[in-house]
Amino acid sequence: MNEITDKNDNTKADIISDNSANGDIPAIEDNHLWWAFVAAIYQVIVGWLWALLAVDQIFDTELFPYWAVPFSKTSLAVEGMDTLPSFISCISGAGVGAVLIGLFYLQSYAAERGVFSRRYFASYLLAPLAIPLIGAAAFALILGGLVVFASGGTNSQANPLAFFIIGVVAGMGRENLMYRLEDVANSTFGLKKRKVSQGKSSPLKEPQS
Repeated sequence: MNEITDKNDNTKADIISDNSANGDIPAIEDNHLWWAFVAAIYQVIVGWLWALLAVDQIFDTELFPYWAVPFSKTSLAVEGMDTLPSFISCISGAGVGAVLIGLFYLQSYAAERGVFSRRYFASYLLAPLAIPLIGAAAFALILGGLVVFASGGTNSQANPLAFFIIGVVAGMGRENLMYRLEDVANSTFGLKKRKVSQGKSSPLKEPQS
């Protein structure tokens, strides 16, 4: 009986080792679920701060600790629009979107499958801070006229709620948006399209099991 059990354990270990080598799932020794727990707590905190910042811009409240972002209560006018609340709402939405998709991956892999590779830990930490730059790019596209979007024309105040929603969509669909931005850059500057290697997954995505 013990021989059969040892044989099954060895076979299972061999299968996991082979799958890990193929990039399918991480090896057992790389499954540190407490790293996933830390990443989830961090993402919830950062997402909450991004949400507070967006709520302040949308509803003109003061929930966010503005000592951390001293420029957030100033005014930036571009062609008659008070654009700073909309800009902050857009990047905040992207941060919230990044957190939502990050928590989705954590729930799908760490919670449901018990699989988490610590080599993705840094991506979970950096994504909520870096992906808002994509929201800034989306805002620039909209404000620059590449995407027609404004509430009431160019001489009115932009709608922060609408830009927040756009930011959330941009944060959750950042990969497709990045490809779109690349296409815009290629067509604008006459650049050659970069070849994308096949089989690459998002840094936030755990390997498929």
